[in-house]
Parts: sequence; structure tokens; C-alpha cells
Amino acid sequence: MFPINDLHGNPIGFSGRTLKADEIGGKYINTPQTLIYNKSLVLFNLDKAKSEIKKEDLAIVVEGQMDALSVYQAGTKNVIASSGTALTLDQIKILKRYTKNIAIAFDADLAGESAAKRGIDLALAEELNVKVIVLPFGKDPDECIKKDPNLWFTAVKEAKSILEYYFDQTFKKVDLNKVEGKKAAAATLLPVIAKIGNKIEQTHWLQKLAGALNVSENILRESIIKSSDKRAKETVTVKKIDTTKDRNLMLYNRILAIVLKFPDNLSYLIDNLQPEIIKDSALNHLYKRLIIYYTGDIANNPQSFDYAVFHHQVSQDKLDLLADQLVLLAEKDFFNFDPDAIREELNKTINFAKKNYYTVELQAIERKIKAAETQGQKEELSNLSEQFNEIISQLKVLE
Repeated sequence: MFPINDLHGNPIGFSGRTLKADEIGGKYINTPQTLIYNKSLVLFNLDKAKSEIKKEDLAIVVEGQMDALSVYQAGTKNVIASSGTALTLDQIKILKRYTKNIAIAFDADLAGESAAKRGIDLALAEELNVKVIVLPFGKDPDECIKKDPNLWFTAVKEAKSILEYYFDQTFKKVDLNKVEGKKAAAATLLPVIAKIGNKIEQTHWLQKLAGALNVSENILRESIIKSSDKRAKETVTVKKIDTTKDRNLMLYNRILAIVLKFPDNLSYLIDNLQPEIIKDSALNHLYKRLIIYYTGDIANNPQSFDYAVFHHQVSQDKLDLLADQLVLLAEKDFFNFDPDAIREELNKTINFAKKNYYTVELQAIERKIKAAETQGQKEELSNLSEQFNEIISQLKVLE
């Protein structure tokens, strides 16, 4: 068992590693998200390493707790672990309090993983100086140190810039004497260069790429500008959709994100929001699965909500990715909210969703009333009038 501490050394969660290779379930079992333990805000061993990170002006980032312990015991005290996930923006901002320099110990597979690359892209955008520690032996720092600690120390000293690493890896795979090779190299490296927040550094790498490809720097810069313009247009389009057609979808996402991140509010949600109000089919299905899980498994003990169990259940309906996205949304939007503020936000969002729902229902009933009046359908008109009055009374309750 590995205790996970906050910056001050207080335990806020645990990570347990299975002892048997054939153990059922994941290799690591972690404390679920709580108000105290927010994994996107925590870096393993930072409480012990922060002073050394300041002293060395460098944070060495490894993947898991075992790697961090091995590296620390070998004598490299400025080491932290991302606990098997990509660095988040919040973690990067925390690191910037202590240093602007990070060195990431890649294993052979991690270097190409999109999740790891997202963390690196965020670090570059935040103008951190990112280096890569290339291991000369083993699949991770732990294996490397067990073979020979000096191999690790040498790898740390010889850490290379992340852009140098990307350039080397890319040029190994393409033939720069052919136009196809040049296009492939540019397609791989330009998006990375575009992520660099510091313009002087960005220009340096553009010039290096231009020299390697034997093309004008301006041509490469134009490609970056075109890509940026395209992304900006796509972002504007998404925002227009969000603020018009998908305003209700945003509310539904927000509601379910809150209860998945703060499950103490689940019974309140079930008591105050009927499933039919959530019109999006995937979100409606997820909400119904939440209701089933609550009423069937934890109604008598709401504190026993286990996200891992629920996640496994909804994976059968291919809703696990949606659930994870909602939890990330809540981590981003509500990470510093106290329980009272969370309940207030949930209540407010539920009311907005209900008002929108009932308003749409009223408009539909008004159309039906006009049609019934035109066709002289008195009985239908009476039924519709009753429905209309019921919805009006519901809206008054929400005011």
C-alpha cells in the first residue's frame, strides 16, 4: 500500500498494488475521487521532493509509485510520479511553483502514447522546459536502477530536450531525400512546434526543421498559422452550437458530472429530477443506470458509492468513456467547491434544466391547443388545458 499525500505530507488517499501476476482486476487499485483526494491535483512524492526540486531547479517525472521509490532510494530526491496518468494542466501549474524544468523518464512504450503526449503538449504550452530521460536498460526506471544505478544517473545527466527527442525519433523513420519523407516529418513535428508557448523557442525549432527539410521557414510558419486558424474556426463553431442548440446538453452534462464527482448528492438528484427531462439519449441512459445502481446497491448507504463498480457496470452499455469525461469536467469546474456550494450549484442547474424542459413542453401544448380549437375538438382541448395548467404550476414552483 502506498499512501498518497498532499503537499504538506497529510495522507489523502492510498494506492494498492496487487501481489500476484494473475490477480483479478487492475494492477493498481486506487482511492476513488473524493473532496479531499483529487487525482488531477496530486503528484506522488511531491511533499518530500519539493525542496529538492527547488534546489536542483528540476522535477524528474516517472510513471508509477514503484519507480518513484526506486529513484528516490537511489539518491535522486527530486522525483515525483504521475501515478500512471498524463500530466494535467493543474499538476503542471503546481509544478511551476517550484521549477520551470521537468525531465520525464519514458519507458519504451510511453514515448508514443497519446495520453503522455497530451501532458507534454500542456507543459510546452505553459512554457516549461521539457526533457526526456532515455533509459539505456529496462522497461522503466525501477528495472534500470536494479541493473545498475549508474546507468540511471548517466541517463539523467544526458536527458535531451523533448523537441530534440521528437526530431531524432521522426528523422529515424523517414527519408528526408524524398518529398514524401519531408511531408511526413513536417506533419509529425509542426503540430508539436505549434504547441510551444514561447515564441523565441518556437522560432528556433522552426528554423531547425526548415534546415533539415531544406525549405523556407516562412512556408512552415504559414502551415502553422493555417492550422491555428482552422482550429480557431472549429472552436468558434463549437461555441455557437453550445450557446444555441446545445444549451440544454450543457446543463445535463453539468448535472451528471456533479453527482459522479460528488455522489453524496445522488439521492437529492433522484428526488428532484425525473429522467425524462434529460433529452440526450446517452446521458438519459447513464442517468437511468445511476438510478438503478443507487436503488439496487447503495440506497441504504449512499456513502458506499463506488465509482469503479459503477464504471464497470456502465461499460457493458459503452457508457464508461462518457462517465469518465463527466468526472473530468467536474474536476475542472468544481475542484475548489465546498459541499454547500456543490449542492447550491446542483440545485440551480436542475432548476434551469427543468425550466427549459417545461418551456418547450408549453410551446408544444400551445400548438396542440390551437390545432384542437381549429378542429373543434372540445374533449382534447380540455385535456390539453389541464396539462397546460399543470406545467404552469410546475414553473411557478421553480421561480
